[in-house]
Amino acid sequence: MRAILLCIISGFAFCSGPISGSEPRIPAWRIGNDGPNLVYLDKEGKIVLETDFEQGAFFDQGIARVCGKTCGYIDSDGEKRFGFNYQRIGDLSEALIDYCDSNGCGFLDRNGKVVLKPQYDEVLPFSEGLAGASKNGRWGFIDRSGRWVISPVYGSVDSFSEGRAAVQSSKAPHLYGIIDTRGGTILPFKYQRIYPFSSGLARFFHWDRFGFLDRSGTMELSASLEWAEDPSQGLAFYIHDNRQGFRKGNTVVISLDCAGGHSFSANPVVALVRSCKD
Repeated sequence: MRAILLCIISGFAFCSGPISGSEPRIPAWRIGNDGPNLVYLDKEGKIVLETDFEQGAFFDQGIARVCGKTCGYIDSDGEKRFGFNYQRIGDLSEALIDYCDSNGCGFLDRNGKVVLKPQYDEVLPFSEGLAGASKNGRWGFIDRSGRWVISPVYGSVDSFSEGRAAVQSSKAPHLYGIIDTRGGTILPFKYQRIYPFSSGLARFFHWDRFGFLDRSGTMELSASLEWAEDPSQGLAFYIHDNRQGFRKGNTVVISLDCAGGHSFSANPVVALVRSCKD
């Protein structure tokens, strides 16, 4: 007996991504006697591509990242294109793909051609024209030519979103702050963790509680929640004082009188919370 398990239903993070109007191929797993294997479905749910891989992302510009024993890119016919011989290969972002080999980390174009040779210790995908990169244990940001736009002085960094990036001090106690795309300080090192901006807000963590910051680094909601997730379409799932629901900054939009829960989001936003009874 065989079954098809849709990645978009399972919530498996590797399958996240856009469904292109010209490439309506949806990654799914077919469960058989030999275990699951990756297939792609059309918009009617018909299998249009079978593979021997175990995981896969949505197609983007005619290629898709897949993984078996190693990861790499295939074309729309399922043929291997590039990347399977690298130590690590990331997702296509702003027309570039981050990768690492024995010499370090760099970037490829969508055809697998080296654009930035492997010269960094580690890299993040490009976002808003910049990519986080590390050298000698310190992180900064480079542009598409490989030039350091923001010097590598941080302990760690997150990718830019909405013109802001969370960065961690390289000095104890290794707190986080926020910078703009020119390296200017929006918020000095202040909190134990700050997450990327979404819908104008950034989730932050300090002293075992979560809250939200606005784009200026000012607290929209103090660190008071036992749990919070990043905003999606302006709403953020939260748990606080034996209640769960969704907030918009410091305003409660939906609240259920029970603790614990679960949520996920898609485009447009779909929110799921566990019933208080079952």
